[in-house]
Amino acid sequence: MAQEVPDIDISGNGIKLSYRRYLSDSSAGFLLLLVLIVSNLNTIKEMGKDLPSEVLLLMSLLLFLLATPVGLFINVTSWYLLEGEQDKLERRIVAEDRKTIKRPGSTIEMLKTEYMFAECQQVYGFADANWRSSYERNRAQLEIKYPGIVAAAEPVRGITIFLRNLVLLVTLGLFIGVISILVDAVNAGSVESLSLIPFYLLMFIFPFLLLRLSSLTAFYYHLQIVFWAYTLGLRYKNGKPVWPTGKEKENKKR
Repeated sequence: MAQEVPDIDISGNGIKLSYRRYLSDSSAGFLLLLVLIVSNLNTIKEMGKDLPSEVLLLMSLLLFLLATPVGLFINVTSWYLLEGEQDKLERRIVAEDRKTIKRPGSTIEMLKTEYMFAECQQVYGFADANWRSSYERNRAQLEIKYPGIVAAAEPVRGITIFLRNLVLLVTLGLFIGVISILVDAVNAGSVESLSLIPFYLLMFIFPFLLLRLSSLTAFYYHLQIVFWAYTLGLRYKNGKPVWPTGKEKENKKR
C-alpha cells in the first residue's frame, strides 16, 4: 500500500510514530496502563519502596514499550466488536436517517455541502448500501497516484479509531464497576451498595454517544477521500479507474 510518510520511522534520532499510528494503536494502550497505575497507585508505591531506582526505571521502560502492543490488541478487539455498529451508524448518515443525525445534523449538512457530497454521489453512484465499497475503491486509487492526500487525512482516521477504542474501554470499565458492586454486596451481605447500579447503567449512554461521534468522524474521513477523488478527476469506465489525461487537464484549466 503506497504511503508518502511511513507509519513508523526508526533513525538515529529515535523512533517516530505517525499521528494515525499513535492515535489508533499506542494511545489506547497508554490510556489503559495509566488507568491501571492510578487505580493501584498505593500498592505500586508500597512495592516501589523496596526496589532500587534502576529496577523502577527498567519497569517504566518496559511499560512504555508494552503500551503499543496492548493498544494493538485493544484496536483489534474494538474492530471485531464495534466496527459493524460504527459502519451501520455511518451508513445511516449517508442515507440521511433523521434518528441518527438529529443532534449533529447541522454539522453533517455542512460537511456534505463543503465536500460536494451530492456531486460526488452523482458521479460515483454510491448509496448507504455501497458506501464502504465506494470510498475504499477511491482510496485505493488515491494511494497509488496521490499518496500524500491520503496521508494528510490519516489523522482523522486515527481519531476515529481512538474513539472506537475508547468506547470499548469505557464499556469494559462500566461492566467491571457493576460486577464489583455486586461482588461487594454479596460478600458484605448488604444491599446498600446496590443503589449505585442504576447510576452505572445510566452511564452506559456515554459509550453509545462516543460511538456516534466515532461514526461521524469516520464519515468525515471517508467523505474527504471521495471528495479528493472527484476533484482530481477520477472516473470509472467499464468498472476500471480512469484519471484525466494531460490534455483534459489543460482544457479544464481553460
